[in-house]
Amino acid sequence: MTEAVVPHPSDPGASAWRELFASGQSWVVPFDRAAALRRLRGSVVVMVGCAVVIAAWMTLTVVILTTGFVAPAYAWICGLLAVAFSFIFVRFYLTHRRMRIARASTAEYLVVSAEGLRVAGHVTVPWSVVGGGIGVDARNEVQPAYRAFAVGVEQYAGVMQAEFALSVRGVRSLRDAAPRDLRALFEVIGTHGGIRIPIDTMVPPVHVVRAMEAICVAGLMSGANVEISSDRGRVFTRVMDVLGPGRGRYPIGEGRPEWSGDK
Repeated sequence: MTEAVVPHPSDPGASAWRELFASGQSWVVPFDRAAALRRLRGSVVVMVGCAVVIAAWMTLTVVILTTGFVAPAYAWICGLLAVAFSFIFVRFYLTHRRMRIARASTAEYLVVSAEGLRVAGHVTVPWSVVGGGIGVDARNEVQPAYRAFAVGVEQYAGVMQAEFALSVRGVRSLRDAAPRDLRALFEVIGTHGGIRIPIDTMVPPVHVVRAMEAICVAGLMSGANVEISSDRGRVFTRVMDVLGPGRGRYPIGEGRPEWSGDK
């Protein structure tokens, strides 16, 4: 997949963003309520389907063990399949939990300014409490043919492909003050953690790239160490560092990160 690169505020390509935020204006990203609610319902359908499959494999396991009409080894296979689908169920449950923010969001899903972010109309995150962050947009990633069906199911259920993860100081109090359906935005471990902002599942496709550019440039202008990357290894490492407890590798005001796309 082509590396996504957002211009730094000091680069000529970011002049429009720089002027917008420097003038005190905000960039407003609309909420695609119909699409988000459709994905929310899709996640329920997929969870129910997983539950039915799990119940079928478990029932077959019990039948094999109690009747002995086939070799006991088949019971182990059925049991393992039930366990495998249980993990799949958990994944889609977590997706459904995050998609529930669709029920509480206002028409302005994301408001980006030089002061900070407002998410879903209720959660305000000043840049002064943001340490680091990373965004990823994997929508154009080429998938192998054998993954086509799985990818279709994931998209139907609302599995995110574009999001922004930000570390937030005082994240627990911010989460506790948010409406219940919006608390799934937060990931908190002890007193540490941050916010993961779904993008592609909540806004019209035409606004995804612009929303991520706005977050990145506004964050960098404020001194927060934020970036966008499509390198899965880097994204995983940065998300762990951003949301992990007390690592402190990306302190506030550290400045511009090393851009993987600048090489």
